[in-house]
Amino acid sequence: VANRAAELLGVNQGDAHDAVADVLYGERYSFLTAGYRPNCQWYECCDMFRKLTMVLTALVFGSGSTEQAFAVLSISFFWFTLLLLLRPYRFAEDFALKVASEFAIVVSVASVQARISVQNSAQLESEHGDVVYTDIILFVLVVLVPACFVTALACKLVRVRGRNADSGA
Repeated sequence: VANRAAELLGVNQGDAHDAVADVLYGERYSFLTAGYRPNCQWYECCDMFRKLTMVLTALVFGSGSTEQAFAVLSISFFWFTLLLLLRPYRFAEDFALKVASEFAIVVSVASVQARISVQNSAQLESEHGDVVYTDIILFVLVVLVPACFVTALACKLVRVRGRNADSGA
């Protein structure tokens, strides 16, 4: 079907295949896969597996241990790298927001790992030593992620309004 559509419409076969996949899967699974490129709709399963592995580390390792922080950091970094390599999202705004969210997780977990390591090596002598780690986590979670969310939302609104203006003209 995609090959015939590509011939008739004069588009490349990859674009035709993506369009056919959109039609076939769009109605039934759109709530899960609408944000992904047609050839990356399977990424939602990977993202759910990522979340599951993050939660399971709390059961496998002791809470607040160096091993738990290292495991979560390794898992987070792996999935962050995979996200950057695959670029599974259909729209740049969604991709940018997901990158910011994953970056926030990696930075937060790295800060916790650093704090635990410093605390375990007894180098944390002052009562103000935790301030740096707390400031990093707060900046990422309170400033960076919401700023990326607002920017992604604004870009989507501009894109949708532009599409509506083009179709109305």
